[in-house]
Formats: sequence, C-alpha cells, structure tokens
Amino acid sequence: MKILIFTGSSGGHMFPAFGFLDALQARYPLIETLLVLPKKSLGEWAKKRNYPYKVIEVSSFGLAQGIRNVKAFLQLCISFLKVIFLFFAFRPAAVVGFGGLSTVPAIMLAHCLGIKTLIHEQNVLPGRANGFLAPFADAIAVSFKETSRYMARYEKKIALTGLPLRKELTRIEKKKALAFFGLDDSFVTILVLGGSQGSHRVNMAFLQAVSSLVRKDGIQVIHVSGPLDHAVLKEAYGKEGIPAGIFDFLEKMQFALSACDMVVSRAGASTIAELIRYELPAILIPYPFARKHQAENAKHLQEIGAALCIEETASLASELKDCIASLANDKERLMRMRYAYRKTAYRDGGNLLSEAVLSLCP
Repeated sequence: MKILIFTGSSGGHMFPAFGFLDALQARYPLIETLLVLPKKSLGEWAKKRNYPYKVIEVSSFGLAQGIRNVKAFLQLCISFLKVIFLFFAFRPAAVVGFGGLSTVPAIMLAHCLGIKTLIHEQNVLPGRANGFLAPFADAIAVSFKETSRYMARYEKKIALTGLPLRKELTRIEKKKALAFFGLDDSFVTILVLGGSQGSHRVNMAFLQAVSSLVRKDGIQVIHVSGPLDHAVLKEAYGKEGIPAGIFDFLEKMQFALSACDMVVSRAGASTIAELIRYELPAILIPYPFARKHQAENAKHLQEIGAALCIEETASLASELKDCIASLANDKERLMRMRYAYRKTAYRDGGNLLSEAVLSLCP
C-alpha cells in the first residue's frame, strides 16, 4: 500500500505530518509513504527523519502583490501538472493533506481521479485551504471537538483524532530534564516559546516582564527564541542574573517540556497539543494576525482553567509580568491548572489518524 502526504510550509503543518508518519511507520512498516513539501529548504527536516520526500513548490498569494500573485498563480498551475505526474508514477491508495495552499492541487486531483483523501485540521478554527477542500475530501480529521461547529455540513466525514505529535515527545523524569539544561530543581522553571519561527514581540515582552519582577530569585528560564533575538536575550539574562538556557531552536523539546513548571507561548495548534500531552500550566499570547486561529486554540485551554490568555497589546509586558508573578509564587494554583487538563482527553493523534486513513483504503 502507498500513501502520499502533502503539507504546508509552517511548523504547524509540518510537525503533525511528521507525527503521523512516525506513528504509521511504527505500526505498519510495510506501507510505502512519500512526503511532499512545498519548499526545498524543508527537505532537511525529512532527511533527518529518514522519510522519503519530494518537493513541489507552491507560493502563497497576498493582498495587493500584483506580479507576485501572477507568478504564484502560474506556479500553482505548474504544481497541478506535477501532482498529476506524481500520482501516476507513485499510484497512492490514499492522499493525506495537512493544510496550506500546497495541499489544494493534491486533494482536488485525487478526488477527480477517485483516490481516497483525508484532510487534517490542526486548529479549532479551520484554515482557508481545509475549508475549501472539505467538500472534496472523503474524511476530515480534527484535533478539537469544537472544530465540528465550523464544519457542521460535513459532520458525517469528521473524525476526532487529535493532533499527531512526533515520536520523541515523551515524558522525561524532571530532574533528568533539568540536568540536561544545567538548571536547579529547586527553582520555578518557565519555558518561553514563540512558535516555529520565533516571535520578537513575545521574546521582548517576556524579557521586560521577568526583568521587572520584584522577586526574580527562584526563577529560571528555558527560552526558545528563534534566531533573531538569541544574542540579545543571552546578554540580557546574564545582566539580570537570571539562570537561563537560550536556544534559537531546540530539537530535543521533550527535555524542555518535561523540565518546566509553566509555559509562556503563542497558541499554535502543535503547542496546544504539547501542553495537553505534558499537562503544563500556560500563559498564552495568541498571534493576532492569523484569522483568530490562535485565539480559538487558546480559548480551549482557558475555558478548562489550564491557561491564562493575554492579548498582544501595548500593555503586553505589564500584563505578562502580573501573570508570571501570580503563578510563579503560587504552587497550589499551578497544580490546579495541571489537574484541569483532566477535563480534556489526550488523544494518541498519530495512531488514531493512521487508523482513519487506513479505514479509507480497500
């Protein structure tokens, strides 16, 4: 059996695809897979994980971009042709799409050719590509039950699978995880994340917030900053005397997620799934320019009492300081936030999604 997997260019699309491939290959090693990526630069990710891949480039469209949109449209047309040739060369039993413009040609053509299709929606609020593709897909896998409200017309197609996490994201004993970073197990450890690309606004707001705390002693930080702010943060934490591990990118995220007591982060779907998996109290700062995707994701954890949510406004650093101070000094509240995750079920997204895909195949 052969399965084709198409994914968008962001970590929010790509990491769930890797989680799916990890689970599928672990349980069904004889199934042949091919991952199709929209950018050459993403190939290194697939190489590291030893997954066969192919690149079919697709550029995004934008408002008032003129000639760039013309080029993007031409590239999309070319990608349709390349996908047709790929289908006839690879002959998949099923095609799986993880969102993004690059999945549009694949799912539409598979539908026309009678090949079974499944799309996976990572966020609570469906993305444009998946919203467009929903009528053509044979099945729609969702990460959150709330997503069904936005796709009620396709209720019979929907399967609640959760979001597939990469196989390495396992729990590690806390002292061992802290030792990995050279941090003290008697301190409160805050993990700061800005999404797969890093967030300058989150980085700087957190630095300002933690630096202005009246009581900084007893706090230590693991900060995954992205490349832009790495040097600035390293110098600033040193000056403030705050123990910190600063990384532009951290491959072994399982150590950071196992070591920390609380998280300050954007609210991408993969981050939410990781918080649920590790039952971590969080202060979430949804990215304000993503069609409210992250706001809806954050709301899911806020409503069960597992997270605080702050809007990205001019007073972000001040609000963040107050939230950090209230949580870092209240171990009982942190424990209640951990227990709140028991109100939402953790789902083995990789295995459930694998079964959903295979159920479509003859």
